[in-house]
Amino acid sequence: DPSVFQPKAHCLRKIQGWSMRDAGICDGDLVGIHLTPNVSPRQIAAVRVEDAQTGETTLTLKRIRKEGRRLILLSDHADQKTYAPIVVDLRRQAVSIEGVFCGLIRPAGAVPK
Repeated sequence: DPSVFQPKAHCLRKIQGWSMRDAGICDGDLVGIHLTPNVSPRQIAAVRVEDAQTGETTLTLKRIRKEGRRLILLSDHADQKTYAPIVVDLRRQAVSIEGVFCGLIRPAGAVPK
């Protein structure tokens, strides 16, 4: 039921990885995404970003910070060597904010590491 999330979730995405662990978002969780291009600074958002080398796009869930013509995608994990920020040069890379994180569903029996 989309209304269990606030704001309303338009879709669910399954999380792969641990980069947002310290925000309570873990590998295997289903996160609700409210589709909107409007994101406040430091808000957690689903962002589709183009890889500068390959041109392939990936969807990632990160905190957002904008610095001039750069978008900084921040993990929420103490290990910043493994989960370093992703710096997007908005003049050279395609990026689109798909929506904001609005809650999660953790599968029964899943235990966060």
